[in-house]
Amino acid sequence: MKHLIHLTFILFLSLICFTAVAQTILVESTTIEESFEVDLSDNFLTLALKTKISNNTDDTIALKWTRLELDKPGEWDTQVCDNVECYIPIVSSNVDENLGLNAPVVLAPDSSLDMILYVLPNGVPGSGRIELDIALTSSPESIIETIVYLPDVRQATITSIQEWMEKDLRMYPNPTFDYFELTNTDYVDELVIYNRIGRQVASFRVSPGDRYPVYQLPDGIYLISFINYEYGILRTLRLGKRSIRP
Repeated sequence: MKHLIHLTFILFLSLICFTAVAQTILVESTTIEESFEVDLSDNFLTLALKTKISNNTDDTIALKWTRLELDKPGEWDTQVCDNVECYIPIVSSNVDENLGLNAPVVLAPDSSLDMILYVLPNGVPGSGRIELDIALTSSPESIIETIVYLPDVRQATITSIQEWMEKDLRMYPNPTFDYFELTNTDYVDELVIYNRIGRQVASFRVSPGDRYPVYQLPDGIYLISFINYEYGILRTLRLGKRSIRP
């Protein structure tokens, strides 16, 4: 009977210790599954999947993470960003003796950070499973949480691009007297301005953050066609041009 009581007590203590470790951090979502429809011809394309990690204790803690690329196209690169650094793809842990790296994630009580996995598809569609094992640096072999990232990357089709543009693409200010801007330039390579009788009066290569001047045009209504070099005209919108009046 004494042996049974002793064993029960040991199991109880083990459960308390396990619960305390498990409650060290709070992860907003341990599984991040996201689909991306993107222009894979962009060699600099970077896709982000993120979740929030919070310190669930009354003490400052130091965390070690280890990235495991369990499944992905061979052409893909992945990299992790925490509150210390955005690491290059060859770095698979923030505490790695082989790389001479010792940069634990330090969290004060009631503080949090975004743990971000970046996927660089390098022109290749596909899906993947990348995991981050989280441990305390004081017990680096004891995993307290695993975050699973499940990206699915596809080439955007003309239908998906048009649906996106109808929902998200806007010009402002409209009407205008000197220039206009775009709310988003994804998929747009060039814009062409036509007057009301269909004559082209201006054209611009499109880049993020650019302003497109129209101060030289007479007052009136103009048609702005948004062009993708692969698919042609994606959409046409009306723009009002008017002079400043006192």
